[in-house]
Amino acid sequence: MHKFWSKLLAMFGRRREIVNDLDEEMRTHLEFEIEDNCNRGMNRDEAVRAARRVFGNTTVIKENARNAWIFRFEDLVSDLGFAAHMLRKTPVFAVVAIFTLALGIGANTAIFSVIHAVLLKPLDYQQPDRLVRLSIDNARQGYNDVGFTLLRYQQLAARARSFNQIGAVFIATEHMTLSGASQPEQVTAARVSANVLEVLGIKPALGRGFLPAEDRRGAPSVALISADLWGRRFGRDPMIISKAIDLNASSYSVVGVLPRGFAFPSAGIDIWVTRPAEYSEIAPQFWDGLTVLIGLGRLRPGVTLQEARSELGVLNRQYILAHPGMGDAQPGVTMAIAFLRDHLVENVRPMLWVLFGSVAFVLLIACANVASLLLARAASRSREFAVRAALGATRLRLIRQLLAESILLAGMGGCLGVLFAKCSLKALPHMAAFHLPRAAEIHLDAPVLIFTTVLSIATGIFFGLLPSFQLSLPSLGNLLRDRAENTGGTPAYAGVFRIRLRNLLVIAQVALSVMLLIAATLLMKSFVRLHAVNTGFQAAHLLTMRIGLPPARYDTPQKKEAFLSELLKRIRAIPGVRRTAGVLTLPMDPRHAIGVQIVGHPMVLVSERPSVQLQSVTAGYLLTAGIPLRRGREFSDYDNASGSPGTLIINETMARRFWPEYPGGADPIGQRVLIGNNTSNPFEVIGIAADVHEHGLAGNTIPELYLPTHSYPLQSVGLLVRTESDAMGFANSIRKQVQTIDPDQPVAAIQTMDELLESSVGQQRLTLFLLGGFAFMALVLAGIGLYGLIAYSVVQRRQELGIRRALGAQAVDVLGMIVRQGLTLTLAGLALGSMGALALERLIARLLFQVSATDVPTFGAVAIVFIVLALTASCIPAIRAVRIDPLLALR
Repeated sequence: MHKFWSKLLAMFGRRREIVNDLDEEMRTHLEFEIEDNCNRGMNRDEAVRAARRVFGNTTVIKENARNAWIFRFEDLVSDLGFAAHMLRKTPVFAVVAIFTLALGIGANTAIFSVIHAVLLKPLDYQQPDRLVRLSIDNARQGYNDVGFTLLRYQQLAARARSFNQIGAVFIATEHMTLSGASQPEQVTAARVSANVLEVLGIKPALGRGFLPAEDRRGAPSVALISADLWGRRFGRDPMIISKAIDLNASSYSVVGVLPRGFAFPSAGIDIWVTRPAEYSEIAPQFWDGLTVLIGLGRLRPGVTLQEARSELGVLNRQYILAHPGMGDAQPGVTMAIAFLRDHLVENVRPMLWVLFGSVAFVLLIACANVASLLLARAASRSREFAVRAALGATRLRLIRQLLAESILLAGMGGCLGVLFAKCSLKALPHMAAFHLPRAAEIHLDAPVLIFTTVLSIATGIFFGLLPSFQLSLPSLGNLLRDRAENTGGTPAYAGVFRIRLRNLLVIAQVALSVMLLIAATLLMKSFVRLHAVNTGFQAAHLLTMRIGLPPARYDTPQKKEAFLSELLKRIRAIPGVRRTAGVLTLPMDPRHAIGVQIVGHPMVLVSERPSVQLQSVTAGYLLTAGIPLRRGREFSDYDNASGSPGTLIINETMARRFWPEYPGGADPIGQRVLIGNNTSNPFEVIGIAADVHEHGLAGNTIPELYLPTHSYPLQSVGLLVRTESDAMGFANSIRKQVQTIDPDQPVAAIQTMDELLESSVGQQRLTLFLLGGFAFMALVLAGIGLYGLIAYSVVQRRQELGIRRALGAQAVDVLGMIVRQGLTLTLAGLALGSMGALALERLIARLLFQVSATDVPTFGAVAIVFIVLALTASCIPAIRAVRIDPLLALR
């Protein structure tokens, strides 16, 4: 081994030493040939002449040796041509090796293309590494990364010195109705400050951006539209600039079209409008107090993130002292700052790196498998290597030829892998039920293809070097002589070397496969437990949709109530509809929080009131959604009538939050609650509902209260319709009823509640699907490798096994010996793989739900799977070994 590496290093630096070594080896071969000729009866002179005729002119050979270390293009073409010829002679081996490598390289290419686009590629903005995101945290209240008020934004924009500019974005997207000459549709809008495009360094593809004057309250309404909406709705009309469009029943002037692919603050935005605090679903008198803005800043040159964080801390203290009554000035509030790119990918980064690690394991297993195949193939080529060496080929020349073959295999596997990756990326949007950041940028671009090329070459070198270790054996002359004496098999020392090396390869395959299978099993267990979570409602036969009422047309509570009441009455009349109700936000889509004060509890400032989730619902909502009522009663039509006293329903988490002894102790029913800024008109608790997982199945339940729509009129309606049969089949009928009431009113986001639930676990499902697939591939490759090794070992030990049988060994003894070999290798791989899985505990733990990364039953189950695999892979070669005829083996 040492001699091999010293020569390999010398190939790139010590030319004279290479030539000397080759000259010495040449003399050894000449002397061996001369001695052999003398043994055949030649005299010394005749033997020398005969040997020189075999090896050619010594001077030419030495000159060739001096140039052998140079990888010339002509030599490379020649090597690759010879490699292709050798692979054509063994098509089964070539196909298996290429397909195995294609799976590993293709999986790595697909995942790397995702990682490159999502994690590594800079954002498509001007100097993206200077862009930061601003929000507020409150450790005392237990929340983070939430919005702040317009007043705080104005303070930051005026006083912060660490930033060139600071813009603001409404914390969520807004659903707006686009009507006019064409069919009305609901579009997704983003509210941003007028300087956001300038902060990002983006210019419109057509027209202009926003002007500062257009950000002032009362200024003319203007909008920027996406390139997709421009083409879909307006036929790419270049005269769209300055034309008026009907948006939420108000006239907006289009001032520009943004470039294709622009996706800020998220993908799927159709329209951008100014004045980010003026949320259409909230009455204007509350706009200034809404904590709904997220900051977007560009750091000044030379300013670090920590310096900006320190300045924000000072400004935060000044703001709290100056405005103690504001909702974003509560005790414990701090300013949070993070690079924009890091924030966009923080939820998917652990998942992507876990997947990248898993495909790297798959590729290593594939390399070990192909290397094992090459080792077995090299056994049949040992005489070829010896003859070529005797004819003057140096060991380095043979190594180069073997590397050419392995690199050719890897290159063809890489080309096929690129096709696999391309197909995988096309299927990825259909498999993923969640929104991957920067998904539109995922494709096989130049950096990804360069990665694949380098990976293919490195893979070829990696698994191609292992068979070349055989060339570091003591003497190829001895190999020839041993081969001549033992035409029935490989020399003993070469066979032992190959078997030991293949043992190590199989152990490595098993260890890597164990790690992948443990991770996949943990994720499967986590996913099962996630699905077993009680959502708090009944999803079957429940249809959901969203209807946004334009504020300009539905500008009074009476108009909103009249539309909703008429719509619900018409939907209930549709045959097959059991119940229907309206709600502020659908389950799994919480948006509105509000401060509360329990009457009779110690009074606190309005700004310090604890926040709970707010829902506004029509009568019968709990029954329609299938949410159990634990105590009290549900809303009736009386609670929504004009002049009725204020009533509310709370969930059990809120009951336990403010009445810790619940369900014992004081009964929350009949208690009174002050909501928001209200200090004199409390609402009475009339019911306690079961908890609903509003923040997804993996999130904890949160305190929540329900108000009747009379107390909180719905500008944007989430509609729930419970049906007797397939819920989606009622979508067109409901849409017709909406159009009958208001022809300009679109219906959006139509989906069943089951689909809504599946979307909430889309990331976990995709991770499980991919990691499970990789683990299965690894398991199959490990099984093939284990079977191949044992079958090869039986062939190598055929004579030994025949002798054992001749000396009286029973079939069960031979069977046990072969099976024991497979179990020993498997147990060694199990031990290493289990230790590796424990070492990666922290990485996988972030993806689990109610499952420990050191779950003992999981480790035990994986061990059983691999023991069964070892027994299965060992049985067929063991049965063949038992059937060996001792006479034939000895002959």
